[in-house]
Amino acid sequence: MVYPGGYNVFAGGVFATGPSTFDEASDGFSMVNGTIADNQSQLYGGGAMLYGIFSASFVSIVGNSSGPLNPPGFTQYAGGLTAGGQDNFVRNLLIAGNLAGIEPSDCETSEFNSSLVSLGHNLIESPGDTCAISGDTSTNLLNVDPELGPRQVSAGMPFHSPGSNSPAVDAIPVSACDDVGGFAVQLDATGAARRSEANPACDIGAVEAVELPIFVDGFDP
Repeated sequence: MVYPGGYNVFAGGVFATGPSTFDEASDGFSMVNGTIADNQSQLYGGGAMLYGIFSASFVSIVGNSSGPLNPPGFTQYAGGLTAGGQDNFVRNLLIAGNLAGIEPSDCETSEFNSSLVSLGHNLIESPGDTCAISGDTSTNLLNVDPELGPRQVSAGMPFHSPGSNSPAVDAIPVSACDDVGGFAVQLDATGAARRSEANPACDIGAVEAVELPIFVDGFDP
């Protein structure tokens, strides 16, 4: 699943509502193995605005921005993910490189008593002071650079692969390579295997890191 390069007034990538104090119009939103990248919003929420009920597993929210038409430094909701309500479950989620105005802004929980309910192993580069996180926070990586590579595309899916030294690589033990519902996720967003016998650990985010093959020139040193 992919939401790339959108532009809108409210949420450049995804805008979804469910039962919350904001709206009671839908059943919410769920995403596994997806990328929300390089979207812009005119005013509110760059990558995604999700209110009420949502779940995200092995998702990357990268390079989105909000408020580009506002004065420099103005922020109105997060450039990455804005969430409301209390049934917002995240697992193995990566959020990085998003901007609100000119300020790093990856996450905001915008309703009273709302939070992201962590089920473990989430990486948020710039959570700021307005991103409330509850649940199992012991394995989360906050205020950490995931060291992502440049944007690539595979079968229409844009993605940013973590570098070989990224803290997202092999951060998830095999016992936790699951979605929010506890079901094992075998493949990443590009169709590559999440784990192998040689390396059963999984990477945080939409895709597994890809090691480039060593070039052999055939010449003697």
